[in-house]
Formats: sequence, C-alpha cells, structure tokens
Amino acid sequence: MTLRPKKWLIGTMLGSAILAGVSALTTRSNDSGDANGLQVVSHRHNGSQPSGAPTPAGAATEGGLAVRLDQLATRGRDNPGVTEMFGTSPIKPLAALPAPVAKPTPPPFPYAFFGVMRENSQPTIFLSSTQRVVLISPGQTLDGVYRLEHIGNDQITVTYLPLKQQQTVYLGTPP
Repeated sequence: MTLRPKKWLIGTMLGSAILAGVSALTTRSNDSGDANGLQVVSHRHNGSQPSGAPTPAGAATEGGLAVRLDQLATRGRDNPGVTEMFGTSPIKPLAALPAPVAKPTPPPFPYAFFGVMRENSQPTIFLSSTQRVVLISPGQTLDGVYRLEHIGNDQITVTYLPLKQQQTVYLGTPP
C-alpha cells in the first residue's frame, strides 16, 4: 500500500510528536518528581510487571510505564506557575483597520468645447451643455463651481472650486 504525500507527512509529524512525549517522560524517569507535580514511578520496556514490584496507589500502568494520575489531575490548580501546553487563553479581537479613504475627485466637466473667438488677443471659449451655450474667458467662473484658468491651443484648464483641483479639458481629441 502506498501513502499519499499528505498522509505520509501527517503520519511523520504525529510519530515525531509521540516520540517527543515518550522521550520527555523517560528523561524524567530517573527523577523522583519534578516542579510540575509529575512523578514517573517506573519505566519498563517489555510491559510486564516485575514480580514483587508493587504499583503505588493512584498509579496507572500503560505499556510498562507507571504514572501517578492523581498528581496529574491537580497539576494546574496546585502549582499556579505552571501553564497548560494547550490551554486556552483569551483571544483579543483584532482592531478593525480603517478603510482607506479615497481622495475625492471632481466630477466630469459638464461642458463640451464648441468654439473659440479671439478678440484683441483675448480668447473667449464657447462651451455647450445640453441646455445652453456659454461664453467664458480666463479668470471667470462657470456656474459658481468651475473657474477657467488657461486656454491653450488644444486644451483648457479649469479649477473645480469645491475641491480646489484642476482639470484639463481637451479641445477635440486628447493626445
């Protein structure tokens, strides 16, 4: 039978965890006790009880290892400095990140270029909307919302006054 790579990896990790736990218990088997209240009574590889070796009260024998279960039950309560390896801890909620605020942008320019008239080197632009045609020169405001800043050969520059942002309006086809 062949194992899939994922199952093989999980089996390897589980086997390593079990070996680490057994290794930790056998390392302490030479001690009579430790600071955590865990006391390993005996350790045998063949799983058999030696003749005449009594099992202490409250000890369980599993696979040749006798552990004082009565001391395991009180481990966290009697020794407040010891924490459980997989104990629960309160989870702090993550602070909500503020949503990025989009920089306000001016609306599209509501007029289309209709024509230009130059009188005494002073250009005047004709702009049209669906309702009217407007004549405007540089420095003048349009509908109290736009101010015409500059008239070029192929574009005009207007400022959207509520946001104080400039817009370029191409006269004809944009480059």
